[in-house]
Amino acid sequence: MSDPANVAMDWNSYWRGSSDGAAYASEGVNHPLVQDFWRRVLTENRPVGKTRLLDVASGNGAIVEIVREVYGEDDVEITCLDSSDWAIKSLVDRFPSVEGVVCDAREMPFPDQSFDAATSQFGVEYAGNGAIDETARLIAPGGTIKLLMHIQDGMIDRECVANFNVIEELNRIEFIRKAKRMFHEARKCVRGESPNNSRADYDAAVQAMLTVFDQLKSIRATYGENAAGGTLLTLYHEVDRIHSRIMHHDLDEVLSWLDTMAAELIAYSGRMRSMSEAAVSESGFNDIVRRLREKNFNVTTSERLQDNASIPPVAWMLVASRR
Repeated sequence: MSDPANVAMDWNSYWRGSSDGAAYASEGVNHPLVQDFWRRVLTENRPVGKTRLLDVASGNGAIVEIVREVYGEDDVEITCLDSSDWAIKSLVDRFPSVEGVVCDAREMPFPDQSFDAATSQFGVEYAGNGAIDETARLIAPGGTIKLLMHIQDGMIDRECVANFNVIEELNRIEFIRKAKRMFHEARKCVRGESPNNSRADYDAAVQAMLTVFDQLKSIRATYGENAAGGTLLTLYHEVDRIHSRIMHHDLDEVLSWLDTMAAELIAYSGRMRSMSEAAVSESGFNDIVRRLREKNFNVTTSERLQDNASIPPVAWMLVASRR
């Protein structure tokens, strides 16, 4: 089980990177079924007048744009909540009219029945049933909860597990460490710091890196060229490109880049693991449905989101209205 503090740091680093354009900032769930789900459920059972909507575990606002498109900017008052201050900063920068709140989804700082609707896209499940209970507490009579949640062994869960395994394989073959050694020895040669001006250590480091490249081919064959968001190809091509033109690069900057990539890989691995761990099993989903019914909610949708029964589902869909 991931350490919650480490997971929070990994995601905060991710959202900070998203706003700064750092590595891995392009991740997101763009399946057409996801967009279709939101357009449908946001249109159904709309309250009369301005809607007070709470988006839980918003990230940097994946569904805010579609909410405003469906409701109209003047007809919805949106509050977005996330535990990451960088996510909320990015969100508010993009949508200045949205109220952003940084807090734990299990302890939301709002009075009972403060909202007409609550939404969450792949977020509320990270905080567990406590966040579901808190969300339910905040819905006014006649209001709705509309959730998409990670599903165990679904399309996204399988991808997260594969991505996590890819990073584990990169660690196993010591890609970053051996690339750093190669460039470190190259720097010594360039600066005339090698013992007796010998290239022996550098040549040995190059041979070790060639072995790593061979191992990388096997990993790519197993997991695909675009595994882990294209990380395998990025590392391979960048290290190979830099080495082929080594005299044209500042090797201090190259080593600094590899240190940054090492930190990014650790955070990326943590996010993939936390996403998989957050995936809700069938029994867990049934428990969430039961809890909402016990809290006087009428559950109108509680099923898998998928377009073909023969392929892994994308998510759990859950729509419930407070009686």
